[in-house]
Amino acid sequence: MAINTKTLSVRVPIDVAKMVENTCKQRGLSKNQLLSELIASQGTIKVNDFNKGGVAKPMDDFLTSILVSVGGFATGACVYHLLNNHLPKEWDEETRELVSVFSAIASGFAMAYGIDKATRK
Repeated sequence: MAINTKTLSVRVPIDVAKMVENTCKQRGLSKNQLLSELIASQGTIKVNDFNKGGVAKPMDDFLTSILVSVGGFATGACVYHLLNNHLPKEWDEETRELVSVFSAIASGFAMAYGIDKATRK
């Protein structure tokens, strides 16, 4: 009686291949048996497990807060320096500074809001 099977082929780094070979030797299994056992023990992987940005579990709130803060600040700093250096030199210093600061604040808040929405789906 023939069993319906299909061959899977993967390319892995050398250290991973050596780890698989060592595990096979230790457990007295072939690579096919080891991989079949590992796949069966994990169950099936559903596509829905990766629909939130490729991460199976949500990011910690503390890390999300840090990401939002740093992203907003960095965006604001970049916008400030870009505008302050590249706005027309004909404008007086006070106007250039005012436009740069308000644009930096607005873009920083917008980026923080965007990152927050993207990470807290």
